[in-house]
Amino acid sequence: MELKLLSYGKIISDDELGKKIVDEIHLLINESNKVVIDFLGVQGITLYNAKQIFGELYLELGSGDFFKRIQLKNISSNLEYIIRLGIQDSIHSREEEYV
Repeated sequence: MELKLLSYGKIISDDELGKKIVDEIHLLINESNKVVIDFLGVQGITLYNAKQIFGELYLELGSGDFFKRIQLKNISSNLEYIIRLGIQDSIHSREEEYV
């Protein structure tokens, strides 16, 4: 299954929008075992939304399943960097909960 992020806007920067996207990804993952997320036309994503969407998915699926089941397509190096920061921040936040 494929999700075209541009249908949510050129810039992903809103809490409600992030919730809609992560809910859509959950539905697609349940329908098929793999989701391709197409960033074509997306110019930006906030760190908050990267954490909200991809950090949450990473923690839910675990590192192995995340990279098997989530594929990022047409993503710029800048957006990929922000998503990696969001995942790292989620991991760090989770670790702090257990300290």
